[in-house]
Amino acid sequence: MIWVIGDIHGRLDPLVSLFNKLPAFYKKNTKLIFLGDYFDAGASSRAVLDTLIDWPGNKVFLAGDYEDLLLRFINKDDSFLEYYPRQWRPNPLADLYSSIFGQKEGQEFRQRFKAWPEAPDPRAEWEWLKSHAPTLPDKYLNFFQNLKYLHRETFELEDEEQVFTFCHGLPRPSQSLEGLVLDNFADFNAYLKTLSQQRAAASPNEPAGGSSENDLFPLEKTFLRGQEYDFTERYPVGVIVHGHFPTIGYPDFFPDFFAATDKIKSQFSNFLQIPGLPFLFSNQAGAGYLLRDTKESGYFRPPYKTYTYEIPEGGSLAAINVDSGLGSGGCLTAIGLPNFKDISDGIEFISVKSNGNYRMNEVIEYGVLNIYNL
Repeated sequence: MIWVIGDIHGRLDPLVSLFNKLPAFYKKNTKLIFLGDYFDAGASSRAVLDTLIDWPGNKVFLAGDYEDLLLRFINKDDSFLEYYPRQWRPNPLADLYSSIFGQKEGQEFRQRFKAWPEAPDPRAEWEWLKSHAPTLPDKYLNFFQNLKYLHRETFELEDEEQVFTFCHGLPRPSQSLEGLVLDNFADFNAYLKTLSQQRAAASPNEPAGGSSENDLFPLEKTFLRGQEYDFTERYPVGVIVHGHFPTIGYPDFFPDFFAATDKIKSQFSNFLQIPGLPFLFSNQAGAGYLLRDTKESGYFRPPYKTYTYEIPEGGSLAAINVDSGLGSGGCLTAIGLPNFKDISDGIEFISVKSNGNYRMNEVIEYGVLNIYNL
């Protein structure tokens, strides 16, 4: 049994509530896979890291774009200057350092870090920041340095193997991940360099996409931060399980897609009424699954629900999004993948809501997603 947990963004109480609920769903040899974005603004980031590190069991931690940002900083990688928007870079990192070290230690560093976007000479300020950053305690440094960027699990079906690939964002089908091993930050940087070389060879007259100084492959075109997608062709790696895109913001991420057809509008409107529900995509003309039926069972509070989805004709499951917007006041969601022989055996899920003050609320949704071909 594998449980996959979406973006946490420094919200401790929903994480603790989810952990307290998960053991009831455990089966033998349960594995937990976390999809990244563990810290964010606020004082709970250190407590979230402690909880994740200390929680017992078989765990796989993936890097999100927040962790990649941090790794570029603590590794003193100059790509930190180019890969991320200048106005955004200092805030999550300064807040993380504040959460780990408290308000007293490194105060000048945090103040100069937050003021960096307005610095008259950002590169000179970068050199000062690199030399004055407090060193993270080994507990946290080892956690971040050992984050994977890609993980796979293979399920044995009756007549074939079904591969699930886990990553923070969403790759493009044209960028095959098959056979790719990205077990740490160095692997991911080497992968970006390879993509840059391939692009330069394919389009020698095209200007560099990262900056005028470095030939960088834009992160927005990788699975880490990508905000484009196309499900009209099958992913060679099978099913993608990802986070990064909060489902409550989908119309902003993909306005053309969700404005395309009345069918999608109707399906998406129904989905928005169910906060915390994982979002499923088919590879058939970019279509999401059609929510056909909902049933409640037992005397649980909230009721255990069964959601039945239909795959558009000729399609197959392409991706599952587990980020239900906790960082924006939404939910923390986890999905359970059993060692099933067929996808129609169902995908369990649990969602925990956080209110506007980021304090724990109750588990608001749990049940199973049943998926059927038409």
